[in-house]
Amino acid sequence: MFYIQDPTDRDSVFLRDLLSEACVGATRGGGTYAFASGEGIKDLFADKNFSRFLSEGHYTLVIGMDEITNEFSLNMMERFKKKYEGHLEVKTYVHNGEGSTFHPKFSWFEKEDGGVLVLGSGNLTKKAMVRNREAYSVVSYGKEEFAQVMDTWHHWYDHSGEYLFDLNDPVSRAKGRINDEKLRYAVAAKMEMERDTSLHDELDLLDEVYRKQAGGQFFKEKKKQAPPKKSERREYRFSKRRRSVALFFYDLRDLFRYAKRKK
Repeated sequence: MFYIQDPTDRDSVFLRDLLSEACVGATRGGGTYAFASGEGIKDLFADKNFSRFLSEGHYTLVIGMDEITNEFSLNMMERFKKKYEGHLEVKTYVHNGEGSTFHPKFSWFEKEDGGVLVLGSGNLTKKAMVRNREAYSVVSYGKEEFAQVMDTWHHWYDHSGEYLFDLNDPVSRAKGRINDEKLRYAVAAKMEMERDTSLHDELDLLDEVYRKQAGGQFFKEKKKQAPPKKSERREYRFSKRRRSVALFFYDLRDLFRYAKRKK
């Protein structure tokens, strides 16, 4: 099945729901995501179905460290790794990124009669789970077909040995701290851009476009999902021009929480 995730569409199917459904009945699974945020990790691993799967089966996860994945992400992942000790294996993927980006995004789940592959554009982040425009395919395989999926996975995993590190390895932590600093610089650059008076015409043009588009595009999830938190509802009250900055800061709340804990 092919799905397009669109938070403005009431009938949209979200990545979190696809993964929650795909893991039901699975004995083991695995996957890899280019980026992971603390909130995205929590959103998936605290899901009722996924939690049950992690309690009974085994999941091997590889998360990229090129961008976004920071120390708070690693700490959140370590928390769930301890909770599901023996059932959850996590590695970071660290490589020389010159001319290359670690960018795959998929999960597989092995079942008695074959398996399921969920792949698409979304990462292991809160935005990708329920807020971004994304696209996914959910592919079911029989035993023989799924064996080929497993062969491909094991070949890649074994081949990638020199790039895989434990969550608390100094290499993983170094990349996490570097990504923290990258985010801080990104915030400063965003603020400077918003203050650039030469961009007023461009910002006004985009404001006009946004006003004509359907309102309330943020956080329109399925009815079964919990209502937005107070911090999320506040975003509706921001002016159009400030909304982009507000959302940017909201996406960085993992970083701010980590900084506060570090103090």
